Amino acid sequence: MIIGYDKNLEQPMIMESIVICEKGARYRRHKMKIHESITTDRLMNAIIESNSTLSNPGFCVKCGEEQEGCEPDAENYKCECCGMMAVWGAEALLIRIAGRM
Repeated sequence: MIIGYDKNLEQPMIMESIVICEKGARYRRHKMKIHESITTDRLMNAIIESNSTLSNPGFCVKCGEEQEGCEPDAENYKCECCGMMAVWGAEALLIRIAGRM
């Protein structure tokens, strides 16, 4: 199943994260699906633009919409478009994607 596709790398983009369970003793890995419109090029362009303007871009990993006023380290903020708790700061999302390549 292809989650996202980066034309430069020709690999699907799938984010995995480790979550500490309530007891703190076990770890579990799960994959976060990223909308196909979110590419590393799109993230880099948003980050570069934010360095020269006052914008703080974030991206919804469910619907792919870009949102303003999102902190760089934001994770799971509420999307203004689809209402899901799936908005990530551009920098945080790029770090998570880059860590899987």
